[in-house]
Amino acid sequence: MAVTRPLFSNVNCVTSLGANVKVAEPKLIRCTLFNARSIVNKLPELHFVMYSGNYDVICITETWLTHGITDGLIDPLAYYRIIRCDRGSRGRGVCVLVSKRFDAVEVPVVNYFPTLELICIDIYDGDNRIRLFSVYRRPCYDDASIDYVKQLVDCFEKKMHR
Repeated sequence: MAVTRPLFSNVNCVTSLGANVKVAEPKLIRCTLFNARSIVNKLPELHFVMYSGNYDVICITETWLTHGITDGLIDPLAYYRIIRCDRGSRGRGVCVLVSKRFDAVEVPVVNYFPTLELICIDIYDGDNRIRLFSVYRRPCYDDASIDYVKQLVDCFEKKMHR
């Protein structure tokens, strides 16, 4: 699933009368999300997606990454800022790659919601900010899942506008 979100950056423009004015011009941020079920055995495919030039933000769930897998292995050309939430067990983990064309800052979430598998980041383009959440939830529907969703909603409410 690819999502495109317009951003606006101020651009100098000369009008037909010769006056120099600031005009908001749309700028798109190109995003994709996929569930990897282990990214390590799919690195050539990931590198193709990363270096094809089609995406500014790549969200990956079920990365199965551990601390033994370096960011340099994930992005050998260092085109992206990599934000990871490794869980160290099979079937878990979330990762977000943000093109270095944008400023990105991780918003601390895991310390407050340690059972949630998510990353929250702010992506900046000049004075504009987009808050992005990348979340993984196991595909089950038991009481623990209901509690998980309640925690997720609580997290969104607390972190959405700060």
